[in-house]
Amino acid sequence: MVRSLCNNEIGAQIRFYYKLHPSEEHLYDYYVREFDNLPNVEVIPGSNMIMELLSKVSFILTIQSTVEFEALTMGVKVMIYKRLDFDNIDSLFEEDGVYLMNNENDLLTVYQNFKNLRVHNYGYYFFRGLDSIVVDSII
Repeated sequence: MVRSLCNNEIGAQIRFYYKLHPSEEHLYDYYVREFDNLPNVEVIPGSNMIMELLSKVSFILTIQSTVEFEALTMGVKVMIYKRLDFDNIDSLFEEDGVYLMNNENDLLTVYQNFKNLRVHNYGYYFFRGLDSIVVDSII
């Protein structure tokens, strides 16, 4: 999907960070080679802190991950690619700032309309059962 997005006129204008899961650290060199000819794709090691990366992006594209909650907490829009077990976190589907997509055309359509799309300021909404002082010290 990343390759076909980057070959699209609109997708070629988007900076993609391909963040590996920590358990995929051993695949880093493979993905660097895989995306070597795509100048707008940067592979990020799985060991990198996700919060730092989220502070640099306007949206994330994922299938299913707890990073969806972290992104919304930071006001980052979430695009969920409807593959595999994407519906494990179906409680998010109705939230502001969450967009389901079937293919790269859906992503490009949402991306083109970003200025008109809103994301709720969730703050610690998803982590409301946690001590805010502890959460602040982690973030």
